[in-house]
Amino acid sequence: MSLMAVNVCLVSSGFDLVALPLSSTLCPVDADEDEMGEATPSYSLVPLTERKTRKGYGYAHCTVMQLCVRAVEVKAVREIVRQVWLKFRTNVLESKESLVLEGVADGPVFAEREDGREVRLPNIKVERSPDLMWLHETIVRELSEYHVRVGSEEVAKAAFHKKFPADGSSTTPEWMLDFTSKYAHENYSPHITLGACSEENVAALSFLQRTEIPWRECRLVVSHMGNYCSCFDLLDS
Repeated sequence: MSLMAVNVCLVSSGFDLVALPLSSTLCPVDADEDEMGEATPSYSLVPLTERKTRKGYGYAHCTVMQLCVRAVEVKAVREIVRQVWLKFRTNVLESKESLVLEGVADGPVFAEREDGREVRLPNIKVERSPDLMWLHETIVRELSEYHVRVGSEEVAKAAFHKKFPADGSSTTPEWMLDFTSKYAHENYSPHITLGACSEENVAALSFLQRTEIPWRECRLVVSHMGNYCSCFDLLDS
């Protein structure tokens, strides 16, 4: 049975405008992609207009749900996501609400370098608005029947994108496996990851004013997930 780690997430050119400068500052990828080793913690962002996937890069996104699905059911998952998004857009466009970016956070520890330094994923905090919570809860509910409960982290690792796989030092598979039980519903903490870095207190080094992104500028997509829960390869655009 072929499995795929997928990230149902929001993307927007508005995210790019805010996140790309912060990503290049806080999470620079210095090495050329061909020079980066398999265990490198390097991860930065590229604009949505760049369609070619590159190891160590991903799209700025706000995760709505993460799950492991059977590859043969990806088409059905995409259709459900499309239908939910069409209904959601109709409602939010009438209300003229926006997605709100609140500020920069240091982010969780996702890995450890060989020298012992922690690798964090700094991010932009997204307001947990009623609209966003409705979208999150609806997607989690509608996709629950497609969620494969994987019993092994090794099996889970194999489901990630082969060009940016979950490496041995990363907690990426654990994060995906625990998403609905630990990071969904009342524990849902929406954010836009800026990349990976081992610097401390990065939130104190950056400033971001409260920013509103109109919902009409956003898209809900299904992506094949890469290391650090990256939105690595858009399956539905």
